[in-house]
Amino acid sequence: RPAAADVSGLRWGFLGAGKMASALIGGMVRAGVARAESIVASDPSAAALEGAASAGPIRATSSNREVVEGSDVVVLAVKPQ
Repeated sequence: RPAAADVSGLRWGFLGAGKMASALIGGMVRAGVARAESIVASDPSAAALEGAASAGPIRATSSNREVVEGSDVVVLAVKPQ
């Protein structure tokens, strides 16, 4: 079985900070896949950003551009329209 890639040093960005993103962020932080300080999430809803921040000291913003420009990996965490 091949060794898992070390992704702990990557900067993670989430477009969307609702329930799906919060669950992913919380799981990643608890599993040691990412440090909360290396995660940024964007959402137009302040309530969603506060919910996502409950996983740890993630950076929250309303700017998708800021997330994309400052991340090594971007996760699209929005409901399909």
